[in-house]
Amino acid sequence: MRREVACIDRALGLQQGLDASVHEARKAIRRLRALLGLCRGQFDGLDDIGGRLQAIGRGLSVLRDAQASIDTARKLAALQAATPWAAAEDRLRQRRQRLVDAALAKDPGFARRRACIASIATTLDGLPWESLSAARLQRALRKSGKRVARAGRRASKAPSARSLHRWRRRLRTLRMQLDVIAEVAPGSASRASATAAGRQGKALRRQADALGWRQDLEVLRRLLRPMRALPGKPGLLAGIREEIDRLGREMSKDVDQGA
Repeated sequence: MRREVACIDRALGLQQGLDASVHEARKAIRRLRALLGLCRGQFDGLDDIGGRLQAIGRGLSVLRDAQASIDTARKLAALQAATPWAAAEDRLRQRRQRLVDAALAKDPGFARRRACIASIATTLDGLPWESLSAARLQRALRKSGKRVARAGRRASKAPSARSLHRWRRRLRTLRMQLDVIAEVAPGSASRASATAAGRQGKALRRQADALGWRQDLEVLRRLLRPMRALPGKPGLLAGIREEIDRLGREMSKDVDQGA
């Protein structure tokens, strides 16, 4: 717990530059929320802490998505050389800068966010972690695995941006939880992974990465659609659709092969 809190605070100090700091802070927030998810119902106040972490993460997600949309456009430009992405990239960079300026004007140096993390750290330090048993962690992992399975079935039956994103989030959470258990209770991780997820962490990561790329494509598409007088917009949107379709075929093949 302390390690993840320290990672969040260090990242919010913006020593690595804004984009890298936001990325690292969001990753540490997700890891901490995943760990807290294993303790749900064990201690009072965890839901409140989870909500505060989620609020910080959502605020940072706006900045992350702004940069990710630029990175996604660049990747597509490399994959689809005939598609004119330069004008779109320029508009996306302008949009990102506006969002960054607004965020730092509202919370200079992320001081308010860091104060919130310090308060969360104090609360976590006061909890009786020694009462948390390995058996309880294993039960929590099994529940997490069942949530992943349900989300996967729903996404397979009715694939949509929302259902696929939910599946991705739950896959990612389970993978992080397995990583944590592998550190604190090595004997539990393999059993839990077999019963709760039915696959190893490497396969979870592969699925989550594919779903993450699809989510980035969806975000980019949402940003481009309302842009007025964007040169080549129909072709850009068609290129995104083509990549989403290609990714969907690959993911379906993995499911059919039991990956």
